[in-house]
Amino acid sequence: MNPEHRKIELQSPADLAHLTTRLRTLARQKLDLHLPAQPPTTTPDDLRAHVEALVDAFVARLLAGMRQNICINGVDVVPRGAVDENGDLVPGAAEEEGGEVVMEEFEAFDEGLRKKVGKLGERRDGLVKGVSGYRRETGRGLPETRARLERAGEVVGYLEGKREG
Repeated sequence: MNPEHRKIELQSPADLAHLTTRLRTLARQKLDLHLPAQPPTTTPDDLRAHVEALVDAFVARLLAGMRQNICINGVDVVPRGAVDENGDLVPGAAEEEGGEVVMEEFEAFDEGLRKKVGKLGERRDGLVKGVSGYRRETGRGLPETRARLERAGEVVGYLEGKREG
């Protein structure tokens, strides 16, 4: 996968489960549409069984690729790309590489926290605006302050000259 491409962002693991279920259901419906199930007989339908296996393999590859390109609330679904033929995470793959398998739980969305983060963002923006204003004022008043200090220096020099003389 090209790291420059953004991943598809989902809000909860339930969204991923819904997409997976929907994909498998639609594949099954298409299979039933084009190769309807035959009434039960003593011989199984070899063509349907073969096509069903191919469709299942395709769906598994599709799910594996999909999971590598999805993140849930900013967390990658497949952190190291270890998936089996069904598109599911391989439990021991991270252990073989010396890492740990971490099962992550996601908290439900909290509207109160979102509002608090929004208020903190607004406060930060206000502070940044204030600092920007101070920088502009400081730069604008610098020539006047320098001129005032030079005049004061001249006055001090004049007074010191009078005192000595």
